[in-house]
Amino acid sequence: MKDKKIFADQGLPPAFKSPPGEERIGLGHGAGGRKMHRLITELFVRYFGNPALNRLEDSAVVKLPAGTMCFTTDSYVVKPLFFPGGDIGKLAVCGTVNDLAVTGAEPQYLAVSFVLREGLTVKTLERVCRSMAATAKSAGVMVVTGDTKVIEGGGAVEEMFITTSGIGVRPRGLRLGLEFVRNGDIIVLSGGLGEHEAAVAIARGGYHFRAKLASDCAPLNRMIRAVLKTGGVRVMRDPTRGGLATTLNEIAEQSGVGHKQTGSRQEELHLCRVHAICCAMHAGLKRVRRCTDSVGQLGMVHEDDAVVQSSVQNSHVHAVHGVDMNPLA
Repeated sequence: MKDKKIFADQGLPPAFKSPPGEERIGLGHGAGGRKMHRLITELFVRYFGNPALNRLEDSAVVKLPAGTMCFTTDSYVVKPLFFPGGDIGKLAVCGTVNDLAVTGAEPQYLAVSFVLREGLTVKTLERVCRSMAATAKSAGVMVVTGDTKVIEGGGAVEEMFITTSGIGVRPRGLRLGLEFVRNGDIIVLSGGLGEHEAAVAIARGGYHFRAKLASDCAPLNRMIRAVLKTGGVRVMRDPTRGGLATTLNEIAEQSGVGHKQTGSRQEELHLCRVHAICCAMHAGLKRVRRCTDSVGQLGMVHEDDAVVQSSVQNSHVHAVHGVDMNPLA
């Protein structure tokens, strides 16, 4: 790729003039011409290639197993692009995979749209693509279509924005949703609160101290599949934006059932107490150890379901919050 000089500096602002041998994205890579074609075939197809994507048609033609189709989309903007435990690419794949998984769907296919700021190094873009490909592979999903746009440079900071859409299939007969929530149910939270957002904030340099924190970003569909086979789960949510507090409020508002916290782990609150921030509002992608998988989510089970409770206890869940569900007044 380097020998072809397809990522030459042309029309880049002074802040983005590359030293010899360093390749950067220019406006021509989003213009639909030869540069863009080579970017797609020599970078995106290289990492995401599969029979559906390799055709490079206007839309991907895929087959879906029997069941109800679930569809989701989300956009990702994060600074810095790389942080302890993850990066914007891993985050984009995990977020869409997990949004499908908590609805009971088995994620199948992803569409990825990149918006690149000119001046972004090809090395950075390739690193993100490599991370996305590895994460998609671990989740068992394929990137089958996508798009790329390049916008004018506005400074010396490398920027990219990613939108991912996902399709999954929910098995027939699965009973999962807010309509199944009942008084007396227990909310099980796997993992610490706010680890992802705290890790990103520290990596951004927003705090005047250092901490060994890493994002718990991970694809959770395989764990969720195993939990659903166990049975007893009423509803699941991915408590990212707005954190646990927002998720619980949404459950209460939509189900008509309130909640009461009966316990917490004090050490999880220390970082946020220092800065007078409610950690329950921080984004977290929940991580738990179950067998050999690094996984987690927020789920709701009935308090009498001994099988599910035993499964949770044997999975080394390191943060379980019991909640009594009482009807709203």
